[in-house]
Parts: sequence; C-alpha cells; structure tokens
Amino acid sequence: MTTPTSGAFGIATAGIELGIQGSPPPLLRLPQEILEEVVSELAQRSDLLSLALGCRFLASYIIPRHTDYRVLRVRTLNPTIFAHLARRADLARNIREVHICERHNYTSADRIPKQLVDTTLDTDPQTNGTYNEAIKITNVCRALRYMWDLTTFTWSWNFAVKGDQQSTQGRVRPTGEARFEDAILAEVVRKRSLRHFGIGGSFGMHVSGLTLDKDSTYPLWLLSNLTSLCISGDAWLKTSNALPICIMLTRSPNLEYLEIPLEFKQLHSLHFPRLKKVKLQLQSGATTSVDNSSARFLENNPTIEELSWYPIGVPLMNPGSLPNLKHLKTNMQVIEGLASDEQVPVSPSGSNYDSTLASVMASSSPSRGMLPVIDEEPEQDDYDDDVDISVEREPDGGPIASSSRIVDIPSGWASSPTSPTSPSTFSTLSISRSFNFVSPPSSPTLTISAPPPTPNSLAINRPSHLRPIESLDVSTLSANDLLGLPFIDRHSLRKLALHHFPDLESVLAVAEAFPNIEWLSLPIRRGPSSSSSGNSPYDSSSPTAGSSASSSLPSSVSVRVTIPDLLLVLPAFKNLQVFRGGALWGAVGGTGEKEKGMMHQVLGELVQLCPKLREVDHCDFYDKRWAYKRVVIARGVEWAEVEEDEGEMSQVEVVGYDVRRPFMRDCFDALDGAFD
Repeated sequence: MTTPTSGAFGIATAGIELGIQGSPPPLLRLPQEILEEVVSELAQRSDLLSLALGCRFLASYIIPRHTDYRVLRVRTLNPTIFAHLARRADLARNIREVHICERHNYTSADRIPKQLVDTTLDTDPQTNGTYNEAIKITNVCRALRYMWDLTTFTWSWNFAVKGDQQSTQGRVRPTGEARFEDAILAEVVRKRSLRHFGIGGSFGMHVSGLTLDKDSTYPLWLLSNLTSLCISGDAWLKTSNALPICIMLTRSPNLEYLEIPLEFKQLHSLHFPRLKKVKLQLQSGATTSVDNSSARFLENNPTIEELSWYPIGVPLMNPGSLPNLKHLKTNMQVIEGLASDEQVPVSPSGSNYDSTLASVMASSSPSRGMLPVIDEEPEQDDYDDDVDISVEREPDGGPIASSSRIVDIPSGWASSPTSPTSPSTFSTLSISRSFNFVSPPSSPTLTISAPPPTPNSLAINRPSHLRPIESLDVSTLSANDLLGLPFIDRHSLRKLALHHFPDLESVLAVAEAFPNIEWLSLPIRRGPSSSSSGNSPYDSSSPTAGSSASSSLPSSVSVRVTIPDLLLVLPAFKNLQVFRGGALWGAVGGTGEKEKGMMHQVLGELVQLCPKLREVDHCDFYDKRWAYKRVVIARGVEWAEVEEDEGEMSQVEVVGYDVRRPFMRDCFDALDGAFD
C-alpha cells in the first residue's frame, strides 16, 4: 500500500515543501494512483495548463509530466525520443497523438519532450539504435505499444532527401526494410482508440493485394472505426489493392474526413453518411475518365461541406449535387460543371403547333430518325438550317431524350455525312450543341415558323440549387465569373480568393453583391490577364507601382494594382477583417526600407477606412511553412487630453501592429490552410 510520502512525487511531502498550510484540498488528498488517472483523462494541453494554474503543487505535478506527453511531433524516427518513451511506459501512456514527417518538413512545429529525457541512457547510440535500425524500430514499436489511448497517428514521407533512407525504384522508403514499416503500422492498427489516421508517401510499395496468409496481411487493410483517413501514394493506385482498400473503408462507416487519390478506381462506389471534408488529389496522372468517377462519388455523399478537387476536364454533375457545400477549393472546370445544370431546354407547347410539326416531318419519309428539337427561326437558305439545341447530359455523355420533345426527321438528313455534330462547349454557364443539317437537292424544302415566344416555349432556367458556400478559392476565377454564378447563396460567402479582375468596377460590384465577405485575396495585377507578368508578387520593377492607373485600359494591357485602387476598393467590403495576396506590397513598390515606411502610412489609412481590418500579409516569406508572414493589427482605446480644452479627457483609439509567423498546418485540413 502506498504511504503518504511514497511514490515518484511524494504528494504529502511536496505539499509541505510548497507551503500548503493545514489540510490540503480534497483533490490533493487522493492517492497518487487515483490522481494520476484523473489527470491522465485530460487530453488537451490547454486543459492541463488551466488545472496547473490552480496551485503550485498541481503545476509541478502536471508540468512537464503531462503537458509534454500529449502530442508527439517529430521529424524522422528520432532514436533518442523513442528510446526514452520505450523506457518510460508511465510517460508514454499519456500520449494521444503521434505525428512523424520528413526531416525538412517544418509546416508544423516539433513537439518533443526534453526535461525528463535521460541524457545518459536515452542518448546512448548503442541502446537507442542510432547505428542499428533494428534496435531503433524495436524501440518505436515498444513506445507505441505503451500508448494505450492513442487517437491520432500520421506518417508523412513524400520527398527524397539525401541522407534519410535508401531509395527503392527512385523513391525514398520510410524504413530500410519493408518488415520494419509493417511492424510500426501493426502496433498502430491494434489501438482500439485510434480515430484519425494519415499516411502519405512511398508506403506499401511492397504490397500487392490481399494474401491468403493472415499473419502476413498488410496492417493497413485492418484499419477500422476511423473518423479521419488520409492515404496518398502510388501504392494505393494499384489495381490489386483496390479490393482491400474498399474492404478497409467499409470498416469505417462513420468517416467525416477523407483524403484519397483522384485516380482510385473504385471511388464512385464509396458512400459515407457522415462525410464532411474531402480532398481528391491527382497522384500520378490520368485521363478525363476519372472526372465522372469522382463526380459520382460526390453525388453519393451529399453531406460534404468542405471540398478540394481539381478535375482534369469538365465533370458532368447532376442537378443538386453537393447541396451542403460550404468550403470549396477547385478550378473553373468544377464551376462549369455545377453551373451547367442550372439551365434546361423546354419544348414548344401548344397542341396545334405540335401536331402540325409532327405531321409535316412524319410525311417527308417513311423511314425516320429521332432528334430532340426546340424552336428555330426561319432561315434565308432552306438548304442550310442551323439549329441550336440545349440538351441535358447523361453521365455517359449522351443526351437525355426525355428532357425535350421527340419528333421524326427524314433518315437521309439524320445520317447525312455532311451534318456533323460539334463538340459540347461551355458558353455563358450552359452547355449547348449545334447541329447543321443539309438536305439533298431532291428533298422537299421545309420552312417552319415558331409560335410567338411564351414562357412555356422557351428554354427556361430551372430553380437554382443555392449552396451555402462560405469559402471559395477557384483558380483563374475572375470577378465577372463570380458575379455570374447562379448556384451560390450570396449572403453566405465569407472568404473569397479572386485570381483576376478586369477593372475596379467589377470588384466593387462583388463587394455589393456579396456583403458579408470577411476574408479577401486579390492578385497583384488587374486587367485581361493576371498572369501576364512573371515577376515576383513583391517585385518593384513595374513602372506603375505606387501610382494610380486609369480605370479605362486597352483590352490587351494589364497593370499593377495601385494604392489609390486599394483605398477605393477595400473599404467597399464593409466586414473585411483579413486581406491576403501580394497586391498591397506590390502597390507600395517593393520590400525595401523606403517601401516599408510607405506601408506604415498605407496601413494607417486602411485601418481608418476598414474599421474591422485585423490582418494583412507581410512581404517576408516564411520558408519553413511555405507562406508569407502576417501583419496583425491590434486596436485599443486610451484616455488622452483634449487639446482644445485643457484638463478634459476623452477616449482615443490606438492602433498598433505586429509581425507574426504563419499558422501551423493541420494534418487533416482538406484546403491546406488556404483560408488561414
């Protein structure tokens, strides 16, 4: 039985040493084992720190024994750290998250215990496996075995860096031997508490499907009960691995986050009733055939709220796809696919017109072809009739015959080699086809006049499926494109990345149409092409930098955004809080000391014109996290003496700013921090 002064911490003795007078509080009177279990149940480091603030004894008990042993984030399999954890099961048991990444990966800060590491035992190369990988892997597996409540495990090994590991087929493997990789993953998969798993890089290169020997099954196939899953790498694209991956996915029906290669062959068959975040990333290359598979997958999972998807071509999206979409990072092909279902053709109505047209066309030939038609105007040349027909598309690319009225046409016309069908083109956010029919000289000449236009005889718009999109980042998206999108709830949009705008009027129109935008990114140039200059976003070589340019420009000229432009446009966004992009520093003309002094004045004007502005991009790029630093604006109120009236005091707003590093990347972020 444990005495009051026994154990690793000596609770009673510690209480006396820390000056606790009289009887200690009930929490501190608990036996050491019970107190340890109570504190171990706190998974968040913030909660541990809050408890540690209760008294000096709790602070000494929790820090660092618990605060340093909740999240472990290391770059490579650090032999010293894993030797320490393999030796101290009492500390390893409290770890909830393990993140392993490449040696050069600094997108997230290291979280490594230091104070309790034995500099004699744990740093010995003979015992920690510095020169013997088998010993090192043994320590890693033993440490993972002690982590009873492990909930999150990620292992990233995407880049070949000289000195990490031996390369196999041009790829760097995470371990020297495949059996070492299997041993580590096997320990992780055995954790019943595991809920978040991510693996990316050259894993599973030795795996090819299922095996009859259960003992040699790849551990990844046994994953189950996950809520977050990330798998990326060439191994998951093998045809032989499609079945075990599907079986593995069926064991996690409650998935909420999924990151999977775009080329995965069975993507269209996956369905998860609680799926909210999806990242479909092109791994090695494919054809447009993968677009339809991914489109069917998205239609099968209408609960998706956050999506990162860059298809190769224009996907064929069914009406009402992604009804709950809130955050989108994609290209213009997806925008075209979502917009194409907003317009459908409607056949001319009226029984007299229908019967007359059908009888005339039917009498022209005993053998007939079938084609959907809509109203057409009389042509000057009866032998060359151009008919523009808007058709709805099936997933296989064919038209939906039931969406338009079907009439008979002469078979000679339908099969004429001189009547080709032009490919589907995207124009004004609708899909149309043009059919040119040339009748033979011997065929009768027919001229059919359409009835007067009525609401039922024209192509009408289907009621738009408004999606509550809050964040939008579409490559090459312009302001005019955004204003023409029919499927966005304009009051929902909060964060927007514009990659091109032709003039200031279009941005002002965006500010008026989307009044709740809080986060905005603008390009450095405006005009017909934002990519017309290959200079750095903060290059000062442009002659227009720092000077106002005329709003009326030649159609082939793009100019740098100027300070007067920004001072005109940004205040139009009444709720603007964060401004991203290189436009601000490009407008001041560069990143030198003179330009930084000018930026100080510009920020002073912006904080007055934009009362909610709290953050803009800095000119310095932080290489470790692949993002620009942030200028964080701090606002406060101070009492100051009024100059006109001596002795009178009034409140004055005081504004300052500080430069900070960009945020760390979350392991399960489908948008890769696009809207931080």
